[in-house]
Amino acid sequence: MYILKNALVSISRTKGRNILIGIIVIVIAFATTVTLAIHNSAKTIVEAYENKYNIEATISVNRESVMIDMKKGTESMEENIEKWNNIKSPTIEEITEYGNSEYVNNFYYTNQIGMNGSDLTPASDTIQKTETDTTITKFEGNNDRPGFPGGGKSTTTTTHSEIISTIGNNGDFTLIGYSTLEAMSEFVNGNYTISEGEIDTNFDDNSCVISKELATLNEINIGDAITLINPSNTKLTYELIVTGIYDDNEENSNTMDKMYSNSANKIITNTTFIDNIINDDEDIKTTITPTYILKNKDVAEEFANEVQEKGLSEYYTVSNNIETIEAETKSISNVSSFALTFFNYNLNYW
Repeated sequence: MYILKNALVSISRTKGRNILIGIIVIVIAFATTVTLAIHNSAKTIVEAYENKYNIEATISVNRESVMIDMKKGTESMEENIEKWNNIKSPTIEEITEYGNSEYVNNFYYTNQIGMNGSDLTPASDTIQKTETDTTITKFEGNNDRPGFPGGGKSTTTTTHSEIISTIGNNGDFTLIGYSTLEAMSEFVNGNYTISEGEIDTNFDDNSCVISKELATLNEINIGDAITLINPSNTKLTYELIVTGIYDDNEENSNTMDKMYSNSANKIITNTTFIDNIINDDEDIKTTITPTYILKNKDVAEEFANEVQEKGLSEYYTVSNNIETIEAETKSISNVSSFALTFFNYNLNYW
């Protein structure tokens, strides 16, 4: 009681100073509360965003490693192209083996090949024309009786020019097969949206979705059939039923120097359909791209090392989307860091 009474007397003697100290304490407490609130809110937003998107690891060609084995000079172009074509994608068995990992929650893959079309015009701003060169050769003689002894004679020589796609013999259209709905990342993230029809959820049917540009150019409607041709073996043809038409919403899909988007000639189907094409022609150029859903970002490096140890070709590399996710939340993280810096500065100042 005596101590409390003396404290009250001391406060009453220096009211001005104590009021000032009280204001300072209140300001510091308020600033601390606001700072911690900003920090915690920003941290919560970052965690919510990171939890919203899966940590994905993909296997793709390591072009730097490929270029090491490439020979210099234009005279080596044909040999270099042959080396490129001989680089094999990981097989389904290898992809499955990589997915059997303690670091992986789930995995899926896409299968991609190049095909030509029967009565199907690709969306292109380039028109190829065939020119014929005619050479007339005349012999001396009776020009009134060409083709007879002593008569004039003329011959016509036609020169055809042929453009050969030597890299992979890709074809006019890119046929992409997905193993599951979850694998269709372009539709999941909203880059592609279905404008007409739907995606067939039966991944064993001969069905597909095509771009709106390709559908408009060829006057294709939902339910129409399109025929694709193996570019390396024209005797092999395949029919797909169009169940959906999609729009490409990517900002960079259209450029000033191109009439059509990058996805205009993409025909999307399922891996079962593409597997049937591969069974008919094992030599057709195939690109298989697996995607692995990792348990968290902390195991990304361990998973990449494990895949390399399991025998992944030196021409392939394992990458992930961690930097992309962190880039999306960088500004929010900066606000959180700034709030803590501001708090520490004021704490030390006072």
